[in-house]
Amino acid sequence: MKDAEHKIVHRERILEKNHKLYIMIWDQLTAALAIDPSGVVKSQTVHATVELAGNRTRGMLVVDWLGLLKQSANVKLIQEVNMERFEELLYSGIQ
Repeated sequence: MKDAEHKIVHRERILEKNHKLYIMIWDQLTAALAIDPSGVVKSQTVHATVELAGNRTRGMLVVDWLGLLKQSANVKLIQEVNMERFEELLYSGIQ
């Protein structure tokens, strides 16, 4: 693993960071970040939409990372989270 970066392995949604494996539970992570937004390490606000017409793709989220569509930003995409803080919130909720 390069510089302790996040690494997603195949489709099993196993995240490795600092030689520690995480099985991602996306709903719980989203709830934890809603409770404590300080867990967000890196995010970006961009324009995104779900493509339904089949012009670019079908039923997928299309993100305008470069601002080429000249639309106002409507989504905050979280790119990195503090996994240690997430663990603390998760374990405190089940004790």
